[in-house]
Amino acid sequence: MLVRIILSLLNIEQNSINYSTIIFSNQYSIISLFLQTIGKPTIHSEGCSASVGSVDVRFHGGASWLYNIFDDQISHAIKGQLTKILCAEANKAVDGDAERSLARTKLVTSIKKTGVLDYSMLSDPIFATGYVDSYHKGEIYMFGSHREAPFHPDTFPEAFNTSSMAYIWVSDYLMNTAGYALQNEGILQYYLTPEDLKPKDRDILNTTCSGNSHCIGNFIVTLMDHIPNSVIHINMSTSIAPTLNIVNGKMFGKFQGFMTYFAKLPNNTIKYLFNTTVAANVSLTASVHGQNLTATVTKITPEITLTDTKIGDIHSKTLNWTFNTMSQAFIKPKFNELGATGLPLPGNEQISFENPILKLVDNAIMLGTDLVWHPKFKVNLNKKSQEVDNTLYVKSKSSGENHIGQNIVNTMNVVKDLGKLFG
Repeated sequence: MLVRIILSLLNIEQNSINYSTIIFSNQYSIISLFLQTIGKPTIHSEGCSASVGSVDVRFHGGASWLYNIFDDQISHAIKGQLTKILCAEANKAVDGDAERSLARTKLVTSIKKTGVLDYSMLSDPIFATGYVDSYHKGEIYMFGSHREAPFHPDTFPEAFNTSSMAYIWVSDYLMNTAGYALQNEGILQYYLTPEDLKPKDRDILNTTCSGNSHCIGNFIVTLMDHIPNSVIHINMSTSIAPTLNIVNGKMFGKFQGFMTYFAKLPNNTIKYLFNTTVAANVSLTASVHGQNLTATVTKITPEITLTDTKIGDIHSKTLNWTFNTMSQAFIKPKFNELGATGLPLPGNEQISFENPILKLVDNAIMLGTDLVWHPKFKVNLNKKSQEVDNTLYVKSKSSGENHIGQNIVNTMNVVKDLGKLFG
């Protein structure tokens, strides 16, 4: 299990809908949610039983005094019609609107046109008392190169809160498959030049310093003495796939690699200088923006070793200064730029998160959230098709709230059939 989604079920057996002075209650519907062979869910109605508790009709104006004499007979007739309409509309809503909406759920997403984020379902959802539980793949791989990672995810903790409507558990396995895929494709390398830095930071890579500039030539004096007026280039690459772990409420990553230093001389030739290995621990925080899981690098702690040099020995403090300076000017901002984009969570364009709460548990990130549904219905009014944006707010069961927006399609059909009844 790589990604887990738990959806709390509301008590829908005793809802009332008020439309003018017509009141009805108690609708029961049986639906089935299951897995298609392509890893996407589908839904259909397996049965429906509707019982109208009461109908109270009062006419106003005109000859209402006459119509109200027959209000009991009219109420009885409307009650019979509503019983038929309710299940017809419920089945149509599930088999039509709900199925189309579910089909739009993004379970496979492109990432920057180079990778694929796969949330395909692994099995049919599990219906338990009060919630639905589903398990998803949760893996990242590159286009045209789908290799299974040689490691496996840890299991999710069993206990979960029930104060939110939905819970999404994301295993750190997902992020680690990204590191594995990127390493295999040779993507985790970068040739750094002054043009990659902000204008105010570009003189850091100069071998000859101007004024009070903190450039590399002030720290590695050999550079200033032997190759003045030159610019440093750094080739950075990872040697193994980076990893991410979540333990004791903290998220940290590790990467190992090389930083190889070159000098671009005044005559534009490139000269090799020295090579270092880098092993770094990275502290991160996670957050949710919209429906994306984002991350921010807060600290990078390196361990640097000089492995080869053409300019003599270089003190470890100097190597650390060089790395930390590059980290602040380029590495950390680059990580955070990618982290701000984040990874899309399983979702639907018509559903947004409300009051999301993020928690780090061992080997996983848990997101608890209420959901807001923004359905769009097409309604025929005076033979003109109008698209209506309706918002349906669904709160958690424990909050005691269940504010459901009026379904315009159902209402218009009720009115239409009532018109036939009295026509």
